[in-house]
This record gives sequence, C-alpha cells and structure tokens, in this order.
Amino acid sequence: MSGKNQPAVGQIFYVPLYEGGYAFGYVTLIDKQAGKMCNFFNLVSEKSDVPDNIADHNIALYDLLVGGAEFARSKHVGTMQWKVTPHHMPGTVAPKCGLFIMQSRPVYKLVDLTTNVTRPATQDEIERYPNMSFAHPLFMTKIVEKAVRHLDIDPNLIGVDRAEGTVH
Repeated sequence: MSGKNQPAVGQIFYVPLYEGGYAFGYVTLIDKQAGKMCNFFNLVSEKSDVPDNIADHNIALYDLLVGGAEFARSKHVGTMQWKVTPHHMPGTVAPKCGLFIMQSRPVYKLVDLTTNVTRPATQDEIERYPNMSFAHPLFMTKIVEKAVRHLDIDPNLIGVDRAEGTVH
C-alpha cells in the first residue's frame, strides 16, 4: 500500500473513534508481506493533536497487526481513516512479540516477523499466538477503541456492514 499517509516505523498516528475522540498509536515494525505492527497508547483525546507527553503514556494494546488499508483513503473507511502525524517516538521502537501463526494447510507455520524466520508450529504455539490475518479496517478501529476505552466487549459480536460502511 503506497501513499503519503503510510507511516514509517516509530511514526505516531491517530485513530478517530466511533464514540468520539481519538486514540494514538505508532508503528513498531513494517513487513511488506505481512503488514504493519502497531502499539496504541492508553489515551483517548478530544483533539487529534499529539500531546507533548505522548511517550509517557502506558500502552493499552501491543503488536496489533494491520494491513495498511486503515491509512488509505477509501469509501469503505471514510471519516474513520487513520492519519499519520509528523511526530515520532523517541529512541528505537520494536514489537513486544513478533510471532504469528500462518495457516497454510496442512501445516500451521510460526512466523517471526522480527527475524523473518518461518517454521512449522507446535500445537502449543498454535493456541498461544494470534493468526496472521487482517480484519476489515473498520473492525480494526473497533479493536483499538475497545482497548483504549477498556471496554469488555466480545470481538465476535462486532459486525461490519460493508454495503453501508458501518460497524455495529
């Protein structure tokens, strides 16, 4: 995915939230095939301006793998487009855990995005690590909102109406 609104590693972006306000995150890793790994601050702001003390906030959500469509202008994303800011995290950033499960039948593979190593996964790893798959960009915004607002919502109950471009 190309375009001016695609973030670099360490770059801070904001996410418009469905219930109003903005969440903030930054990219910890970019893999051309897998996508972008992002961390999200434990912060909801009424403004999209990055707070001066953003790096002092705790992380509410680590290592969310997104495809990049969240940053693209499209009719499906509309006003919920994630926007890159000119701000960057101080120092070096890295994912907390770059391990994912890739479903390639008949074998599940463990993928380490930090080292680009792939090998067959054990049953314990299949149960422990998330699947390397992407949800609809609007669904990703709901996942972020759930984390930063500390909502106890079953993600299986969140639905996307692609025709209407809404999430419920």
